[in-house]
Amino acid sequence: MPICKAVSSEMVGADLSEYWERRDYFQELSEWWLVTSGREVVGWAGIKLLSSVHEPLLYIDTVGFRHAHHRHGLATLLTVAPWSAISREHRRLMTMTFRTQSPVVLRAAANLGGRYAFPYPSSGTGRRSDRAFAAARVTAKHLGPPGIELEREFFVSRGVFSYMGSLYGETLPLSGEPQLDSRFTALVDTNAGDALIGVMLGTPGFAVRALKARRKVTDHLRGLQLADADS
Repeated sequence: MPICKAVSSEMVGADLSEYWERRDYFQELSEWWLVTSGREVVGWAGIKLLSSVHEPLLYIDTVGFRHAHHRHGLATLLTVAPWSAISREHRRLMTMTFRTQSPVVLRAAANLGGRYAFPYPSSGTGRRSDRAFAAARVTAKHLGPPGIELEREFFVSRGVFSYMGSLYGETLPLSGEPQLDSRFTALVDTNAGDALIGVMLGTPGFAVRALKARRKVTDHLRGLQLADADS
């Protein structure tokens, strides 16, 4: 737990002690994945498997990595490696979900998932997916608090972090994509503890994109002598 608290606080530029102290983190997870350099942990992902009447879901609970490696593709690796292994184990292409207060994370998911990522409003196309909304709604209800409702337009859960507001402190990270940033800040009140549920649908098209992205990252990591992600 100390490494999670220290590294994640460094990542967001704010003290996340209260967030971690409220959690029984390892008891809540299904799997914990690591990227190492020698004996040093440089990145991790916490994975939770959720059941629903529609389809099983792979929830990306947390992804963290040391600042020195923030441009090495570890977020992609720590998302795709668990997805690939768990999809093989379950013999189905798993739909992934995550919860975030950051437009940077939403943009990264859209870059990875393409048209299989939801929501992604900056293009103004108003894309909709009943399957994606169902996955996001199951995720929001599982994470709580009890009675939480999900807004269909942008998959927003209101006040889920009301005890501390924005996990990023006073300065919200921006994606650099003006339409996405303005829509995000208009619809997600992070200071009130709002968060967004993101979805990447488990489809053959997504699988092609994800595995291609993983190969690119692992080739890069070999040159840096970093180990591939493992549980």
